[in-house]
Amino acid sequence: MDREEEIKLIAYQIWGEEGSVHGLDAGHWQRAELIWENRMKQRNSNIDKKPVVGKIDTHKKKNTK
Repeated sequence: MDREEEIKLIAYQIWGEEGSVHGLDAGHWQRAELIWENRMKQRNSNIDKKPVVGKIDTHKKKNTK
């Protein structure tokens, strides 16, 4: 799902939670954008903090037989 589609779903959820009042769509959209941006920052932050599982050996070992 792309950015705009995710924001649309978040805005729709906000609209429903606030009683489905019409005419507040711009505010719902702005809040949804902020929520989406915060989620992306959090995801990126979590990705950056993942530990490195192993070290890649870039030196090929010669067969010593």
